[in-house]
This record gives sequence, structure tokens and C-alpha cells, in this order.
Amino acid sequence: CTGRDAKVPKGAKVREYREILQRELSLVKPKLTIAFGQLTFAALIPQRRSSRLSDLCDHMIRTDALTTYASPDFADVVPCYFPVGQGIKNWDKAVRIVQITLRKIRGE
Repeated sequence: CTGRDAKVPKGAKVREYREILQRELSLVKPKLTIAFGQLTFAALIPQRRSSRLSDLCDHMIRTDALTTYASPDFADVVPCYFPVGQGIKNWDKAVRIVQITLRKIRGE
């Protein structure tokens, strides 16, 4: 959701991409959506905009339990670290959250 210069997009661009994502998800109808990064999570779950992504993610890793957030427009949302670019330092944590999510989906 960034431009060619990798700058964080402003509100209008986020809303534009959110509408595109909403259309895509309405076609796919996923059971869960993983929100990679604070910007994505805040766009999908605006009521949790002030939540620190690191607190939400670290709680899942610490408890080894999946935490989802209900969205009025999307499937339940799983917060996750952004695993590339500036978020590369949290790559291992992002992988762990995806593993926790997959285990829950598989019923393990």
C-alpha cells in the first residue's frame, strides 16, 4: 500500500486501497484476513487504530494463541508484523503468527 517511493500513504490513498481490498475479499470470502503491519490493521479495524501492533502481536506469540478482531466489513482480522522492508527485523515474529494462524485453521 505504498507508492514507488515507499512512503506511507495518506488517508485518501488508504481509503482507495481499502475499497479495492473490500471488493476482492467479497469475492474470495476468506474465514480470516491477516493484516500485515500497523497501517493495514488500522485500515481494516479502525476501532483499534490506537492499539500498538507490537502489543497485539507479542501477546499472541507469548500465549501461543490466535487473537482475531471482528471487522464490520471483512472476515475476522489477525494482526501481524510487516515482515519485509523496515519490518524485516520482525520477520521471525511474523512467521510465528502465521504458524499460529495456520494451526488454528487446521484445527490443531
